[in-house]
Amino acid sequence: MAILEMRLLPDPILRRKTNKVAKITPQLKTLVKDMIETMRDQFGVGLAANQVGSLQKVAVVETPELEEPLVLINPEIMKTEGEREVVEG
Repeated sequence: MAILEMRLLPDPILRRKTNKVAKITPQLKTLVKDMIETMRDQFGVGLAANQVGSLQKVAVVETPELEEPLVLINPEIMKTEGEREVVEG
């Protein structure tokens, strides 16, 4: 596993459209493991693939309530309800 380089604004990759994942490959599994390690290294609770330079629709989330990190592949928002204000880390 490896800690990946974080992309910060104004890096243009953060504004680009991501691509759907068509197949779970060994390379994707490695990316996910590296994203989890990178997220933990940065003391984050979530990380999207474009934040580490990959244009795949992948995100990882880890909170104290979860037993293990949640891996989201091709996530879609199906419904929204209400609003809430949060402070981002």
